Amino acid sequence: MSGSKLRLAVIGVGSWSNRIHIPQILSHPHAEVVALCTRTEEKLRQTGEEFGVDRLYTDYRQLFAEGGLDAVTISSTHNAHYPIAKAALEAGLHVFCEKPLGINSLQTKELAELAKRRGVKTMVAFTNRWVPESRYVKRLLDEGYLGQPFHYNGCQLAGYMRPGGNWRWRADPMLGGGGVLYDLGSHNIDLAQWFLGPMRAVCATMKTAVPERSRDGEMVPTPVDDTEGFIAEFANGTQGIFHVSWVCPGDRVMRHEIAGSDGFLRLNLFHDVWINGLTGCKAGDPDAVKMTVPDDLQGNIPREVATPEEREVARQAFLKQSPSLVRAFLDSIVTDTDPGPNFADGHATQQVMDAILLSHRQHRWVEVGEVS
Repeated sequence: MSGSKLRLAVIGVGSWSNRIHIPQILSHPHAEVVALCTRTEEKLRQTGEEFGVDRLYTDYRQLFAEGGLDAVTISSTHNAHYPIAKAALEAGLHVFCEKPLGINSLQTKELAELAKRRGVKTMVAFTNRWVPESRYVKRLLDEGYLGQPFHYNGCQLAGYMRPGGNWRWRADPMLGGGGVLYDLGSHNIDLAQWFLGPMRAVCATMKTAVPERSRDGEMVPTPVDDTEGFIAEFANGTQGIFHVSWVCPGDRVMRHEIAGSDGFLRLNLFHDVWINGLTGCKAGDPDAVKMTVPDDLQGNIPREVATPEEREVARQAFLKQSPSLVRAFLDSIVTDTDPGPNFADGHATQQVMDAILLSHRQHRWVEVGEVS
């Protein structure tokens, strides 16, 4: 790469992109934000003023037509991921996209194949891959810590869609919301397949525990699932059990446990990176004990956090100093590497979700890839 900075456009400005995408680009030594695009003009103007960006668009097609870009990040509603990503790839741009990559595996397959033909870098925002504890689990698994894996238990329980909460666009299938499966289930599927390889088949059940929600002062039916569970068979023979919910009291805890012939690992991930935990043991040990993440994976993220000020230091270290999310995407362009999760990984996750949806509808085991 030459000494010039990568020129990025951020498509879809709002709470997430303004807290994550834009600050991560601005913190990277080889990148700059040169354009913003969103449908709401007032939000667009405010974000442009906040970050000093004057190329502002309400139509991504016009943005791509005018050129002057190297890469884009996409943080729109789910139904818009596919058309925006496709247009960006056709324009020859590197693309970072929030999950899910599309709303079905036909879309995600097309994007993965198009990205490969174009020879550009892609990444999907499966956040948990960059957490130090997750990276350590991946290293331990690759080194054979567990021996032959045989059991996987994955669970993520969140409460931000409990009764009494506000209506959110994720509950609107017209916007590609897809329910808790697309929102949280996708994270758990990707993490599990990153750890142990592809799932071969699934058997699923889905439920809407809160059948009505308040929207603009009126109670309306909830049209998507808010809790789901499934059994999975991995290609390597591991059995998996997964449960994900939007409507549980408490914080957004995510727990993954993996057992094998030689050992056991338990990964606990929270919304706040500084309270994550990892325990493990080898066969014959009396119990699982706390495991310390190596310095090269921990990076500058503090290990001990107590005060609000220290929490903010930890959050900023994860966002602006560690190779996470958009920063990892930019690193991949600069170094010409492909660390993943790329669009092929996004397609692999979507295939599992399509199989889960079909399994629930037909009350049977479904082979991953059976949906076409």
